[in-house]
Amino acid sequence: MTDSYSAHRHSGNQPISFRQDLHDFLGRLGDDAVGMADWQNAALAGVATAGAIAIHQDWDDDVREYTAEHPKRWGHGSTVIGYFGHAEYHVPALLGLYGWSVKQQDPELHEYATTLISAYTLTSISVLSLKLITDTDRPSDEWNDGRYGFPSYHGASLFTLAAVTEEFHGFLPATPLYTLAGLVSWSRIDERDHDLSDVVFGAFLGWAVGKSVAATRLHGDGRIRLRPYFHPTEPAAGLAVQVPF
Repeated sequence: MTDSYSAHRHSGNQPISFRQDLHDFLGRLGDDAVGMADWQNAALAGVATAGAIAIHQDWDDDVREYTAEHPKRWGHGSTVIGYFGHAEYHVPALLGLYGWSVKQQDPELHEYATTLISAYTLTSISVLSLKLITDTDRPSDEWNDGRYGFPSYHGASLFTLAAVTEEFHGFLPATPLYTLAGLVSWSRIDERDHDLSDVVFGAFLGWAVGKSVAATRLHGDGRIRLRPYFHPTEPAAGLAVQVPF
């Protein structure tokens, strides 16, 4: 599948405009969502869900006890790091990058910015939907009265931005975002806002959405594939994740 609103639309004389982008937004969002909807991505999501359930059953209680006994090991630094996971910082930054791409009439920057916005929107919709469906409790009641813990929005949103950046610019430029996403995810545990399973699944969800949307835009194929894996010399088998580049 190819994105009907991809960068080649700007390869001629047609200028980049906010009005046209606003008109195209829902269409682009729909194309990106459809690009993720296949059985292989669904199977991978099922594996991730099973992993989150296993973490919840085996480790979440232990992590809760540890953070209760050793509260906020990073002190105020954990709270400060957590601020970087807030949507009120992400949205202005994304809109600023998008606005600059329009001002500069830069097709490559514009495609990167609009992909970030689309992936971020799809991640937000997915996370909020899952929160409403699952309505799990948090380690403490300081955030949302202790409700809607699964999955972590902070981690998911930042891993989305990191994954899109990696697809467009490579792993090295995306490394600071991946590092920040990991630190913010840990801060959610340290602040007792989330369980381990919340942040692990949120990280996977954000990464998968970012990878899929960016790959669809760049390559016309956003699938993250599952493949059977067999060790060439040892009697071992399993599932391998194949990400198109």
